[in-house]
Amino acid sequence: MMNITNVYMMNIQRFKQNSDIRFVYELRKKLNIRKNFTNSNLNTYTDHLKWYHLIFKKNKKNIFFIIRLKTLKIGYLKYDFIKNNYFISIAIKKKYQNQGLAKIALGESEKFFKKKRIFAYVFLKNKKSLSFFKSTGFKIFKTDTKYVCFEKLIK
Repeated sequence: MMNITNVYMMNIQRFKQNSDIRFVYELRKKLNIRKNFTNSNLNTYTDHLKWYHLIFKKNKKNIFFIIRLKTLKIGYLKYDFIKNNYFISIAIKKKYQNQGLAKIALGESEKFFKKKRIFAYVFLKNKKSLSFFKSTGFKIFKTDTKYVCFEKLIK
């Protein structure tokens, strides 16, 4: 049986190159992506570099994956480690959305975790992400007037 990842020639790689930092910055600049962040302000590249070094160089438990289709970078998965749990953020270029690629990438990334809880905060108005997390085994942990917090236990 052929693995769907091989059909798409898709893979995820740990974030490791300076070109990955630039790619993430360019993707985060896009309005259709940025509007779903808790901080939707557009930062300069210099601010982005500071953010990267603050978040990922200081806390080695934070994990960043670049999603590739063949050799093309199409998105990322970011896991922030806070109080023994991971908080996920996913972004895919618009052209590659609604093709099941984020679901495949999420499944691949979960292989790196054992006995961890993963949370996702999603704006109530972000119907695509609400549907995505429900369809990938996340359960509603709590809601408020602005967000739904999803939880998934990786065994």
